[in-house]
Amino acid sequence: MANRVDLPLNCPSLDDWVRCYAGAPPTLNTLRRAFTALVRWAFSSRTREDGFAEELGCLAWDEDPTKSQLQIQAASVMDPGDTEQVPGILISCGKEGVSYERPAISSKGTESPDTAAHYRNYTSNVKLQFVCKDFDADVACIMSDYLVLFLAAIEQRLRETFGWLLDYKPLNQTEPTMTQKTQSDTTTRWYESTVVLDLTYVYSVFVARESKRLKDFTVEPVPQVRINS
Repeated sequence: MANRVDLPLNCPSLDDWVRCYAGAPPTLNTLRRAFTALVRWAFSSRTREDGFAEELGCLAWDEDPTKSQLQIQAASVMDPGDTEQVPGILISCGKEGVSYERPAISSKGTESPDTAAHYRNYTSNVKLQFVCKDFDADVACIMSDYLVLFLAAIEQRLRETFGWLLDYKPLNQTEPTMTQKTQSDTTTRWYESTVVLDLTYVYSVFVARESKRLKDFTVEPVPQVRINS
């Protein structure tokens, strides 16, 4: 299993992204990192050979901060009101985070034959939010348009890669709304358009009770006693 802390935030290709995240468990941290890396790749200059390239102009992400014209990061590590992060995309799991529900059919879980281990499966849901920000309302809208198209296009690839994925769909896209921040008598305004991706997946928990299993096994010869009659 991949170490969740070491999962990369930058992947040079979709195949590399799949190789890095295919074995990762669907946890809150994994999902945030996985989709941050995925959106960075989608908006990198390497993938901008489509109809949106001309509309978005030079707004391409680059792993070199001095070359990147777009900030793409998890919302938890960025100040939403920081105008230096505009233009950019903030990624989060929303205020509600992940919900867990145990299916009624498997509510008792599954036990191993020796009852020393058991599994618990939960149907989990998360609504990932991608906030596209720009000083121009049209550009913020075009960014979210491109994001919806991209997320829809990779659905089949994700279903083939992640066996735990049950349902995947872009849920909604908001109209660009104006946000402003005033600092030192200076007011800065920008626009935000949010895309919501709805994910439903299986979250499995494995519990082993090692005390119920035989840990040491020794074979010793049994003394033979001969009785003469």
